[in-house]
Amino acid sequence: MKKTALLLGLFLTSLFATSQSTNLECNVYGNPSDWEELAFTLYRVNGSLENGEYNGCTTEPAIMVAVIDPNDECLVWKTYFETDSIIHNPDHNFGDFNTNGGCRARTEGHFAFKQNDPVQLDSLNEMLTSKIPNAAHVLIYSWISLDSAAIADGFPELVTTFNDLGWTSFDLSLGNVPFALYAEIGSPGFAQEVYGDEADDFIVLDTDFECDLISFEDTVYTMAEDSLITEIDSVATGTSGLNKEINEFKFARSKNAILISGTGLETFRVQYICGLDGRQIQFEEERTSEQIKLFPTNTNATFLIVNLIGKDGSQIRKLIPFSIQ
Repeated sequence: MKKTALLLGLFLTSLFATSQSTNLECNVYGNPSDWEELAFTLYRVNGSLENGEYNGCTTEPAIMVAVIDPNDECLVWKTYFETDSIIHNPDHNFGDFNTNGGCRARTEGHFAFKQNDPVQLDSLNEMLTSKIPNAAHVLIYSWISLDSAAIADGFPELVTTFNDLGWTSFDLSLGNVPFALYAEIGSPGFAQEVYGDEADDFIVLDTDFECDLISFEDTVYTMAEDSLITEIDSVATGTSGLNKEINEFKFARSKNAILISGTGLETFRVQYICGLDGRQIQFEEERTSEQIKLFPTNTNATFLIVNLIGKDGSQIRKLIPFSIQ
């Protein structure tokens, strides 16, 4: 009898209150025993399979990859596919075995890589490290199960790549269990991961996130050098834990500083600052009970992502257009 592992995640990034989050649900059957369990190994974006994918076409363990564009349309990437007169998605041939109708005679909403093929695992690694833009959302889930022995023999470097993306619990000692992993490229602190305990477990990853982080850069106020915030129209909101208490924080920047203010800020700390490439940026900090002033150092990044974490574990993130003059 299959056991069920469930993760319900809530990631409301630091956006104004009218923004809408996107739901991602992924259902994975470990060692599916019939056509129904095969077909219902799938993912949906906002409850729709039209912006998702289901099933697969091999009885060998594979790793499925879905990519969601970081824009307001929140569209998933489709596979490379040729018809008589049209090449669909010409930039999406990543060495996956279902490219160009290798699985079904249509474009598909996931990219499949067999775990017992070192060449395909190398292609998967290259896709994750150099082919997906920063701020894009990535879902990875098992088809059949994790084949730890095959990865260990064929391409063990994949473990390091997964860990760097934020999936720090991924390890080949997990054995042959199902898994589902979510991350945003460049922001490993927001990764989520679900694993089964047994090979035939049923698992669910269900999370909310914001597709379009960059479009909200205009909610950052530009302040004069060394000034303090008194009144700002742009307000960033984040959900505090599961109690859904709303904290309102105001973000401003000068040419070399970032200022955050708001009631309740004393319960948050700056977890890290990173660029869109995910590299953490060193910074100095000055703070009072209602203000934090940050001074990033040694960076030429055009955009910085400020990550806050509260005492209750809630996280708030803000994209800051920034360049030291």
